[in-house]
Amino acid sequence: PTDSTQFVEQLATFSNLEQQVASNTHLENISALLQNAFGDESGELLGQTAIVPSLTVTGQFPAMGISAPNVDQGQLVVRNAEGEEVFRSEQPTSEWSWDGTNNDGSAVAPGTYSFFIDPAEGEAVPAVAAGTIERVISTQSGREIGFFEGVIAREFQVG
Repeated sequence: PTDSTQFVEQLATFSNLEQQVASNTHLENISALLQNAFGDESGELLGQTAIVPSLTVTGQFPAMGISAPNVDQGQLVVRNAEGEEVFRSEQPTSEWSWDGTNNDGSAVAPGTYSFFIDPAEGEAVPAVAAGTIERVISTQSGREIGFFEGVIAREFQVG
């Protein structure tokens, strides 16, 4: 361009374009680092339903559904990591849920809890909790998933 105003305008346009290209490169690098840190499928896990044999909790949370294969009726039993019973549903039922409370209705102590269904006849059967994955956490020992604030699982199946 022969006009100095047009020259300055073109120079500013090229400068903006160069900054956008650099920003895109930085974003691509950040995306690659996140994929390496969390694995390629971590982002795909968000919003999916996970089934877990135990939960690590820091207190009360919205109720999560509990299920057990081949059990139609029974009482939900929740045990802490030491195997001590912290919750048992009052009546045998066919639908179970747990919200992080003990038999007194108080929030359980922070820790890991597992689930069992105790049928009227026979031995207690291991059960699983199901919930929507809200976050994926990368740790030294692998990945963990989070459901609610203060509720995570180390072992899980997506389904």
